[in-house]
Amino acid sequence: MPTHRGLSLLLGGCGAVAALLAWHFLVPHLRPDPGGSSMAIRLGLACAALLPGVAVLALMILAQMAMRFAAGVPDPLSGHDTDLMRVNQRAITNTVEQLAIFAPSLLALAAGVPASRMAEVAALGIVFAAARLFFWLGYLAAPIGRSFGMAATLQMPAVQIGPTSPTVDVRPTAPGPTLVLPRVDVSPSLSRPEIGPTAILPAFDMGAAKRRRPVTADSSPGEAPVPAESAGVRR
Repeated sequence: MPTHRGLSLLLGGCGAVAALLAWHFLVPHLRPDPGGSSMAIRLGLACAALLPGVAVLALMILAQMAMRFAAGVPDPLSGHDTDLMRVNQRAITNTVEQLAIFAPSLLALAAGVPASRMAEVAALGIVFAAARLFFWLGYLAAPIGRSFGMAATLQMPAVQIGPTSPTVDVRPTAPGPTLVLPRVDVSPSLSRPEIGPTAILPAFDMGAAKRRRPVTADSSPGEAPVPAESAGVRR
């Protein structure tokens, strides 16, 4: 017969392995929204993933209220609480403590991962709620029975900071037409332009051009040109 400590370790190990396997099973079956690239959308999905765990906590509170009503003990300070009521109250307290750790870590994870990994966030919320449910029922059955659900609960934060999880394909099933634009190379050319053959032009003397005398209408072809200032212009 195993001791209580050995049985607690056995149940805890089984709970941790079961939680990890359940998470790996759920991730491929939860298709994230490909348009959830916005941080606001991811945080909203993370809050929705917390709702199953909050629902389990609400069931615990309702059960506590029903037990108090059935036992006729409305005052929790009267000292007349039954063992079942005290155990249930401890389960409620522990669930609130675990939610205080799990909720901010899940929101931080959702804010830092891409949209392709939001299925992992949703799977964490589902497995956390299932672990809390097993913790509650096992605690009500026997104090040692809470080991399974407690180890499964502690496995969820370990998954959040663990290695990269399974990859989920988030491509749309029926993609629309794709517009392909031609590539335009706007980078400047770094090579020097080729220099062609150089044209050699004759030298042009600007001084000689200024000294050249204009030919007037009275000048003969063989006569030297006369400056326009001294030439008599017939009117």
